[in-house]
Amino acid sequence: MLPPRAFALCVTVATLLSTASLRAQNERGIVPAVDSSADAKSWPKHVWIGAGLGPGILPRHTMSGIVTGWYSAGFVALGVRLAVADVLSGTERDDRALLVGARTSGNRWYLLGAVGIADITSPGACSDCRPLFPPTTEFAYSLEGHGTGTFVGLGVTMFGALGPPEVRYNTIAITLNIGMFGQ
Repeated sequence: MLPPRAFALCVTVATLLSTASLRAQNERGIVPAVDSSADAKSWPKHVWIGAGLGPGILPRHTMSGIVTGWYSAGFVALGVRLAVADVLSGTERDDRALLVGARTSGNRWYLLGAVGIADITSPGACSDCRPLFPPTTEFAYSLEGHGTGTFVGLGVTMFGALGPPEVRYNTIAITLNIGMFGQ
């Protein structure tokens, strides 16, 4: 046998459900249910990879390279990044980042902003040299503008990582993107 409180709860729930179902009826009878999922438009999905080169902003007089992979559903974007910065100055920073962000709507022209974490290493200027800093995990970011066709596009990407001065960097790259951008 149910305790009195559980019995009262069951009666209350049954009463509320039955009154809600009675309200769904009109004077002509029961209104047929409509499956709204049949009409619902799914979020547009896009997937692409990109690679590019560009100049460094911080530190100056440097060169950088980037390879990215992105997936977006609606305005949510998830990405991975492999980047190298300062390849000319001997103070190289390698970065592997996982990013989460948002993108504007549109298949041909859109903006994307994302933040995440990056594992940053410094391989040193030569094979026998010590690294400039030990491997570290820091805050990473990417701000991107894209113009695309159906499968190929170009982008401008400002990316980098924050942290202590020997780790932090900011750079810009022009990227070539290949993927499924939509119609």
